Amino acid sequence: MVATPTHLVLDIVAEEMPTTKKLEGFVRDVANSLELNIVQREDGSEVIESLGFYNTEGEFGDGNSCLALLIESNIAVHTREEGQLINIDIFSCKEFAWWEMIGKCRKWFGVAKVNQLKVLER
Repeated sequence: MVATPTHLVLDIVAEEMPTTKKLEGFVRDVANSLELNIVQREDGSEVIESLGFYNTEGEFGDGNSCLALLIESNIAVHTREEGQLINIDIFSCKEFAWWEMIGKCRKWFGVAKVNQLKVLER
């Protein structure tokens, strides 16, 4: 039987804004708990990148992002300091327990409000 791919789109208002290091910890925790595998390069390093961005003149303002390429697909997290917004996108070619991600968000960031939660089965 072929698994149904699952795609979670979750937008929250956080109690605290995460650093790039904390975002990467969250992404690694999610991948580990869902038994997803971060792709490794030939040199053994993982394909995961965290960075801060500064867009003071732009529409989105400052924030942090983390992206991990998975064997099963990808995890992307973006933050915006204004409004304490965190946008989380987890896509996997296999089914996963998406409802557990609310608890993960509470643990890592605190959740003042869930703005959007969508689960797509593809």
